Amino acid sequence: MNRRLLSILFTLIIAASFGCALPSFAQDIAAASETERIAIDSADYLKNERETGLTSLKGGVSFRFRDSTVYADEAVLDEKNKTAVAKNNVRITDTRGDFSGDALFYDYDSEWFEIANGSGSTISEGVSGRVFFTGRIIQGTSKKIKIIGAEFTTCEPQCPREYHMYAKTAVIYPNNKVIARDVYFYMGNTRILYFPVYVASLKQNRRYMPEFGYDNSRGFYALTQYPYLAKELISGWIILDYMSKKGVNYGAEHEYKAKRLGGDGYSKFQTNRETDTGNSSNIAEIRQKLKIGDNIAGNFNFNRRSSYNEYLRGSRINSNTLTLNLTRQIFELKQVENATTKGAQRRTMNLAYNKNTSQSSSGQRSSDDVNFSHQLFFNQRLSTSYNYQFSSQKYSGQPTLMNGRFKSDTMYAGSLYSLAMSLQRTYDLDDDKNLSNNTESLNVMWPKLSLTLQQKLYGKLLPQKFFPISNVQMTSERIRQGPRNKSEGLRRNTFFVEARKTLFPDIKKLNFNVTQSFTQYMYSTQDAEYIMNHTSDATYSFNQRMKLNVNFSSVKDSGGSPYNYSSQREAERLRSSFSINSPSTSFTLSTQYDYRMPPDRRFSPLSISYNRSVSQNSKLTIGGSYDINYSRWGDANTSMEIRRKNTSLRLGALWDTKKFDLRNGSIVMETARKNGWKFNVQSIIERKSQYGFIREIVAKKTRCCTEIEFKYNTTLDLFQFQYVILAFPGKKFGFTESSQGFEVDQSAFKSETTPGHIPGQNAQ
Repeated sequence: MNRRLLSILFTLIIAASFGCALPSFAQDIAAASETERIAIDSADYLKNERETGLTSLKGGVSFRFRDSTVYADEAVLDEKNKTAVAKNNVRITDTRGDFSGDALFYDYDSEWFEIANGSGSTISEGVSGRVFFTGRIIQGTSKKIKIIGAEFTTCEPQCPREYHMYAKTAVIYPNNKVIARDVYFYMGNTRILYFPVYVASLKQNRRYMPEFGYDNSRGFYALTQYPYLAKELISGWIILDYMSKKGVNYGAEHEYKAKRLGGDGYSKFQTNRETDTGNSSNIAEIRQKLKIGDNIAGNFNFNRRSSYNEYLRGSRINSNTLTLNLTRQIFELKQVENATTKGAQRRTMNLAYNKNTSQSSSGQRSSDDVNFSHQLFFNQRLSTSYNYQFSSQKYSGQPTLMNGRFKSDTMYAGSLYSLAMSLQRTYDLDDDKNLSNNTESLNVMWPKLSLTLQQKLYGKLLPQKFFPISNVQMTSERIRQGPRNKSEGLRRNTFFVEARKTLFPDIKKLNFNVTQSFTQYMYSTQDAEYIMNHTSDATYSFNQRMKLNVNFSSVKDSGGSPYNYSSQREAERLRSSFSINSPSTSFTLSTQYDYRMPPDRRFSPLSISYNRSVSQNSKLTIGGSYDINYSRWGDANTSMEIRRKNTSLRLGALWDTKKFDLRNGSIVMETARKNGWKFNVQSIIERKSQYGFIREIVAKKTRCCTEIEFKYNTTLDLFQFQYVILAFPGKKFGFTESSQGFEVDQSAFKSETTPGHIPGQNAQ
């Protein structure tokens, strides 16, 4: 035994004799051999046998390997076989989750473990909630955990087990999914359902439970999505929907990862037939991410839909959509410490192809769109790009329409100025003189040159104290509005300057900012030699509570507009707003005045808003408007909110200020009881309303992992009862009863991590 090992063992024995935690520099058994990577954090007793390579630990044992830490009362480490055996109060924690049990066998070289009579939990990144489980045997690695005799639920261990599932075997793929076989679903201790296979995603908000119900359009229905294929990288579902009035819908759906192709893929095939209406449809959909080599990535999508009515001849419509996008990125290779790494991006190429075809008894149509772009980065300051678009449209009995457009941009960003040059040209490839786009942006005849001066340049030429310039731009271009055969090309030069100034900077409680901008357009026509746009903005605030904003804008021309498709008239506009804000009060006034050539002179209504906290638990809001043009007040809104302990009351009203008559009002009361029940009552007052005063009553109680809700709505004549299972993270499942029958509350399926997501739409 060498001196290094003797020194470590001596330190371990001394520490164990005094019952203290082991010092970190003496905990690493790997010092005896470079291949061993396990570390001992603490133990009351330690014994090492050199001949067998066994290390015995007792009392407060804690050892770790990489991201895993094991706690136990007793443990034996086998240094030769890279294994560990622990018993009594065993617990292991790592990135997979937390596990505990009676005994543990741990092969720390392959990171494989087995726990007897164990329990644990797992979670997915970005998803709230955990899945808790127990089993006779828990075994696996960081990528796959198998449980024999599994029971799992989302109810917290300290809560009553309101529901759970028992499975003969269950496999957990951390941060991915749970696959269980021979599954029994229990409500409390009562067995309700049986599933040969039950698959639950830990990261998707997908519904796996069947839906049962009744409504007038479908009749009695049963909607199922059965997961018949359960693998780590492939998920498959059989879709089978039965509706007594409409018939049967069936199909299959798959989600998978194709590593050779580039990643996630999706396919769906479904047939829908409605016996009552005769409408039928067949759907086929394929989506696949692509990756070709190290630099090319993209997406491929195909969608086919065939619809027809069995009772109408010639009603069939077949449509196909094909989309292909490819992107190629090339990076510079740099040497960093004798290693080759990717540096700055040097080139990007994009190719997009889209094809749509539709065929019916009335004819056939098709369209092709191609978009190709190429961007070059010469250095951090200079780059150039060009883009070509081609479109082709063909209709039955008509000639093919073909158009194209080419555009190029070159950018240089220097320390003193930046320069941009753009070129654009539209092509009438079929020479039909029928370019439908008459907008200026698509029919510009360039080159267009834009020069922007940096503050570092004009700051030296103009003293900022007297000329606080913040932006200077100059542009020269040739433009036209409308097709080339119907409009005249115009040369336009533009000069833009903006100035910002803070007045009285030495006064701390006063903030007075003034911003002015001037845009001068100069055209090569006699009718409109120039057009100037001017904007002035002044903001005054005092002590961050009182604020006044005044904005003035104007358009001046020399007698006419150079455009054929849009008018350009002289106009002036003055806008102003005044507000007072404090911790308990806010008050706002705002209006606008527009001046044009007579008779277009008018004020916008003067809007008023007032908010006042009457007390710590109450708030008053008043809002209204005053029409200055006609000297009359508009309707006024008032609301009052009162909160006390577990009860809140909100009163709202809309008033006719001329007659001081109540147009409508609302009352909302919410209260929470100590036993967990929450009540919400909504009442509305309306003139000549056919409904009663009370519109909706909701009673809800949320328990550990389930929820009970009663709801009655007089407007919809709807009664709902829900027993909701807060199932795997972020999901809910429940039934409702209304005048039409049982229904599923779609809002109950919204995910906490993806607001507004409706199950059945698959996350890609």
